[in-house]
Amino acid sequence: MPVRAPLVLAWCILGLAGPLDAQQVAFGASVGAVRLTRENQAGKVLLSATSVGVEGAIGVSVVGLGFQYAQGSLRGGTTPDQDLVEGELMVSLRPVRNLAFLFGPHARALVSRLGTERWLLYEGRVRGEAVLVGPVRGRLDVWRVVGSNVNVPEAFDSGYGLDGVLTVTLPSFPLGLSLRYRAERAQLANDTRRESIEHLTLVLGLR
Repeated sequence: MPVRAPLVLAWCILGLAGPLDAQQVAFGASVGAVRLTRENQAGKVLLSATSVGVEGAIGVSVVGLGFQYAQGSLRGGTTPDQDLVEGELMVSLRPVRNLAFLFGPHARALVSRLGTERWLLYEGRVRGEAVLVGPVRGRLDVWRVVGSNVNVPEAFDSGYGLDGVLTVTLPSFPLGLSLRYRAERAQLANDTRRESIEHLTLVLGLR
């Protein structure tokens, strides 16, 4: 059944403008491809989807707040179609130039005719940023899951991920174009099940 919700996709500091100024606001619209790989004793299942959304962040001095919401319809193989809905809210602290620490909840729901699978993961992240060449900037986030609440039969064991972004911005122009690759992996108790999700996303941002 389709999920009828606002199409919102957000991640922290979309514009990648380097260290936060006294005040900074960024918003963007995105479209991307998602691939989910599920492995258990029964074998491997591959599902894919197209996701769309918008995103945003706000920062004051060294403190920032970023939000995210995305959705798409996963399809593949003999598995029933599933609506994928994801959202996150991250608080960031930037103690020095081009380095930040983030923490917050990351929620995911997989909705099908068989029911809804809910994941709530609390993640601690480290972010590095740099100017690569001219108007091109890079950002890399790495994280671990430090707490969880899931409604699947297996107990949650561990999770981690990375998020790499390349952004092109023009001087004195408020728009930026970003290409993002994000990979996440979760393992359930006793290695009974493993979930991997990959996102490749194109974002048009305004800051």
